[in-house]
Amino acid sequence: MTMHVSTKVSFFELTTFHIGGPAAFYTEIENIEELREAVSFAQEKNLPVLILGGGSNMLVSDKGFDGLVIHPKLKGFAIDGETVSIAAGENWDECAQRIVDAGLWGTENLSFVPGDVAGLAIQNVGAYGQEARSVITSVDVYDTISNSQFSISNDECKFGYRKSIFNVQKGRYVVLGLTLKLSKNGEPNTTYGLKPGTLQEMRDQVIAIRKSKGQDPSEYWSAGSFFKNPIITEEQYAKLPAGAPGFRTPLPPYGKGETEGVKVPAGYLLDKVCDLKGLTVGGAKLSELQVINIINFNNATADDVLTLFKKARDIVYQKTGIMLENEPELVGF
Repeated sequence: MTMHVSTKVSFFELTTFHIGGPAAFYTEIENIEELREAVSFAQEKNLPVLILGGGSNMLVSDKGFDGLVIHPKLKGFAIDGETVSIAAGENWDECAQRIVDAGLWGTENLSFVPGDVAGLAIQNVGAYGQEARSVITSVDVYDTISNSQFSISNDECKFGYRKSIFNVQKGRYVVLGLTLKLSKNGEPNTTYGLKPGTLQEMRDQVIAIRKSKGQDPSEYWSAGSFFKNPIITEEQYAKLPAGAPGFRTPLPPYGKGETEGVKVPAGYLLDKVCDLKGLTVGGAKLSELQVINIINFNNATADDVLTLFKKARDIVYQKTGIMLENEPELVGF
């Protein structure tokens, strides 16, 4: 066996929340052979598998995870004209800078999103008017059921709002890498009030905004946005308090069988409607800088975070009839 398996590894340093009990088993894989060994190891021991990236979009329970954590460390970055191929284990923001340096448009507004490249596809990451689904042409994966390696097209990824086949069929696919189609002749995306500028200026602007909202993982421990922006009906939207119309975003169906709706910011509901900034449970609180972020400001436990989420969710529901959902993956609960 070439891979190395550790036991009882704390999630404290593995996630941006710095919360969570131990992983029963943990391994880092650097190639497909080690990945096959890891999957076989889990199957032989009948262990559940958690695929860990940058740990930026999850909350791990205080009990930890009683299975095998596989952390892909696959590396690789290549540009061919307007096509960019990136391995799953690369740091996304470093890649976003390299893409800007190459003069390619399409991901600059996704700058400073924490985590590894694989998360771009898994979550269909979106920010400031850009979405991963609009630039991903294919995703290379390893299927843990068939023990085979192949490529999945954009359509087959079944992208939705913060959704893909990868987080719907959890644990089945290990993302190995992405292929992006970008543009040398793009234009600034100013959908969310950004000022038009060069590629680097757009990136710098987004980074400055994200930092001003407390979304710098080196300064604040969190999982980023903890609340999904709800997609509601026109009828629900009409019942919101005055002022909401400026925040409406009509959405067409993302995929077959999904209904149309109106996306409203969870932050508007939490802050303007319910005045919940700074709401605290134990060592966790709703950020005063960006209310949709739950931050670990004082040795918060996972129970602190989840209790706070449910408390805020219930208050919003009582006042608006809208049920907010968590965005990060909940592990070990």
